[in-house]
Amino acid sequence: MKKDKNYTLFIIEDNEAYSFMLRYKLQRTSEYRIRSFITPEECYENMILNPDIIIMDYRLLKRWGRKILDSFNTYSQQLTFIILSTNQETVDFIPLMKEEEFEYVIKENDSIKLADKLHTKIVSIIHDKEIKELLSNWGQILFTLILLATTITIVCWAVY
Repeated sequence: MKKDKNYTLFIIEDNEAYSFMLRYKLQRTSEYRIRSFITPEECYENMILNPDIIIMDYRLLKRWGRKILDSFNTYSQQLTFIILSTNQETVDFIPLMKEEEFEYVIKENDSIKLADKLHTKIVSIIHDKEIKELLSNWGQILFTLILLATTITIVCWAVY
């Protein structure tokens, strides 16, 4: 992970005690900027803060439905969602996972284990995003070099 960038995480959780625990544990693990929201609408109103990852309880996702996800996706295609679910909810969640690209973490009763699982997932997501960005940058450089070489070749042929 880049040390010069603080990643912004949004947590959407209607259980304020659970949300506080997640925020507290994650802030102890790394230097994330974390904002908590009770509803997806409240979160959406703060999208100007450009979160990198949104952590959302599956029950809220199920309650608010697809319309809230579509509104988040119209704001930014770079968003990654981590859905928190219980083992039973995961079975219900599988069809939705096939439609969208979600990450998920199964809830733990032990808050330290849950924070560790979330941190591991977050680090993995950020690492993948950084690799994609790096590859994209190299692709642009390579394209520019090919274009330059082609231009030089055409000019050389034109001169001779």
